[in-house]
Amino acid sequence: MADESLTRVIPIDALDTPSITRGKQVFVILWEPSWIDPIQAYITRGELLESKEVTRQLRLKAAKYSLIEGQLFRRSHSGPYLKCLTPTESREVLRKLHERECRNHSGGRSLAHKALTQGYF
Repeated sequence: MADESLTRVIPIDALDTPSITRGKQVFVILWEPSWIDPIQAYITRGELLESKEVTRQLRLKAAKYSLIEGQLFRRSHSGPYLKCLTPTESREVLRKLHERECRNHSGGRSLAHKALTQGYF
């Protein structure tokens, strides 16, 4: 049953400007140039650089890398694939390693090993 004390009026507001702009959506894409870009461009699209010597070096370097689900990995000799990180991603991983309970100021190899074993990759 409806309550008779409630009014059956629906308020309507007229807007002078649209609340949603159609066709003017802005998407922010975080991108920074890094050493990964030329290798990834060569593997995905076959893009080569201008110089013959730089192109030859890029082809040799790209042979050590694989693209798995859009992410670049480097083949290692003795273990799993190594995920290639942009400078921002690598700074974030190092920041997390230093802020967690495993705070350390160890050498590069032991810090890299800790990053692998802590599940950041």
